[in-house]
Amino acid sequence: MKNKISHIVLWLLIFLGFSIENKVFPQRTNATIWPQFRGINGSGIAQPDQVSPVYLDSDELLLWKSPVITGESSPCIWGDRIFLTGFNTENLQLHVMCYNRLNGRLIWKRRVPAKEIEPFHRSASPADGTPASDGERVYAHFGSYGLLCYDMDGNLIWDYKIPVNADKFGTGTSPILADNLVILMVRRLSTKERYLLALDKRNGEQVWKQDLVEAGYSTPVIWRNDVVIHCEGFVAGYNVENGSRSWNLLVRTHGESSPIVHDNTLYVNTWHFLGHYDFKKNIPELKEFLETYDLNQDSRISRKEFSGELFMAGSPENETSSGTSTTAYGQIWGWFDVDKNDVLDRVELQRYLNFFIAHDFGILAIRPTGAGEVSSNKILWRGKENVAEVPSPLFYKGRIYVIKNGGYFSCAEAATGKFLYKERIKGTGPYFASPVAANNHIYVASHNGKLVVLEAGDEFKIVSETSFGENILATPAIVDNKFYIRTSDHLYAFGD
Repeated sequence: MKNKISHIVLWLLIFLGFSIENKVFPQRTNATIWPQFRGINGSGIAQPDQVSPVYLDSDELLLWKSPVITGESSPCIWGDRIFLTGFNTENLQLHVMCYNRLNGRLIWKRRVPAKEIEPFHRSASPADGTPASDGERVYAHFGSYGLLCYDMDGNLIWDYKIPVNADKFGTGTSPILADNLVILMVRRLSTKERYLLALDKRNGEQVWKQDLVEAGYSTPVIWRNDVVIHCEGFVAGYNVENGSRSWNLLVRTHGESSPIVHDNTLYVNTWHFLGHYDFKKNIPELKEFLETYDLNQDSRISRKEFSGELFMAGSPENETSSGTSTTAYGQIWGWFDVDKNDVLDRVELQRYLNFFIAHDFGILAIRPTGAGEVSSNKILWRGKENVAEVPSPLFYKGRIYVIKNGGYFSCAEAATGKFLYKERIKGTGPYFASPVAANNHIYVASHNGKLVVLEAGDEFKIVSETSFGENILATPAIVDNKFYIRTSDHLYAFGD
């Protein structure tokens, strides 16, 4: 008995030491956790010793297949439990669900008491946020309700209500854990609220809240002592302990793809449908801008005060094109007049100015140091081809892998940005799921339901292809030498 107690104490000390050293997440270093969106700190990489199956079209490797209700949340796995969120399209109810990882059976299902359902993209649903777990509790977010915390048996511990999201594209982002904090990026257009929120995971009480000029659809990651977020118009780091901003990089982006980290470098797909602007004009600060253009001095810019001169950039070869100025005028105004009241207030104006002084979009490798605005010399490299809109990049064994709409798959050296290849795989159409990796293989899933497994390396090599016949928006998970993937109608488990 004495020896047994000594061993327990020893393991507790080891665990506590690891928890103190690793502020990112109080996780175990074993092969049975995939604790949030894209696994440990959003990396998309399985534990080094994982041997995940690659020939998924084999019936012998299908362990089980369970029906699931609509939802785009990715599997969150802790031990023998899988957590998902879902939306019942018949009664319009939201749910948090727990499945047995070993046999796929539903263990529990809890209805979220949302009084109204947020708008969402036609390809998705209002259950698009992936839960996070620390092994004791599970944390889930819905744009229609807010944050909820359950114990592992499905008992509600606390909830934190947030006004219903009014964005027509839905919410997208998922909660993460750091120390004793649940961290969430919040974007609510109806109340003009955009902020980074940290709650005490034990009781749901607010620890800090940092207002943002804009937010995004991506999920934050932890890097050093910062929460790194990718938002519409910028990538930035905020101190984990108090929420103060550490650094900021303005970049032309819609903020859809989640960042990834490796050692002292951040990688992020910054995508914008307009691409880059040439022939930028000199951009004044907000105070000077208002002094020049705010004719009635009400600290706002009305539609009458907004003119073609305020585009702040242009392409001379297009200036003679019929209708170009009129179209651009309408688009520019529509982007920034969020509340549609025909005036741009100071917050909307700052977003407008940030857009035009931002760096061009691309696959970015950045190394922010110090504080404040990140200068261009901290951008190690920028890849402007094959930039993904939604899927996050994947860092794996010294290379960056990216999948974009249409099935364009590319691989670049992580240190230099030099592209090793750019090829097209057979899974065409849009891509929402992010690539994941295990055992020297990359797994890529298309919205149209095709999963392609490629060999990691300097050369393009497809190992296997599997057609599920159902849409795929959720990112797969890999634990315990097994591969888990959610389609529009089922949750699958593959393994030997």
